[in-house]
Amino acid sequence: DNPPELLADVIGNALRATRLIVRFDLSDVEIGAQDLGGDELVAGIATRHYRIVQRFTVTVHPLIIGSTDEAPEKNEVVTDYWVAKGLKLPRNPLVEMLVSAPSAIAQQDQDFARRSIVVRDSLFTGTPLKVQVTTRKKGEHAKDALTFEVTRVTQAPVSPALLEIPAGYRRVEGLSIHSM
Repeated sequence: DNPPELLADVIGNALRATRLIVRFDLSDVEIGAQDLGGDELVAGIATRHYRIVQRFTVTVHPLIIGSTDEAPEKNEVVTDYWVAKGLKLPRNPLVEMLVSAPSAIAQQDQDFARRSIVVRDSLFTGTPLKVQVTTRKKGEHAKDALTFEVTRVTQAPVSPALLEIPAGYRRVEGLSIHSM
């Protein structure tokens, strides 16, 4: 009944392993959301544009004798979502995990992760057709954006047999990538 190890688990395990040699402290957390409206077409479908801005400071404390703390670093992660109006697609956990990678250190903080999910869920549900993540540190220009975009959407009939739960498995309600 255990889910297979996801890439998010691998990243999380790697970050937890670093706790033996370094500690990260998160402060000055700000998480904001904007509905930017619009009718931009993505894959030929009208979308609404949403933005989440996460700002946080990370202080690195090396746990090696004789080392000193690194100066706190202010980070900003801007995630833009283009969501299809009226198109009901399931969430894509792979895309969700990849777009959260720029804030991976901050995501270790349960309050930060929970607040980020609450803000996102307050804006929209379902899978965006386009996501763009831009990061920057204080005093730097925005770095290149990471973009995921659906380029084609096709409607087709789905056989009910494809949606049946296979023998030996059971349906679980309320489980998401965020609760694993």
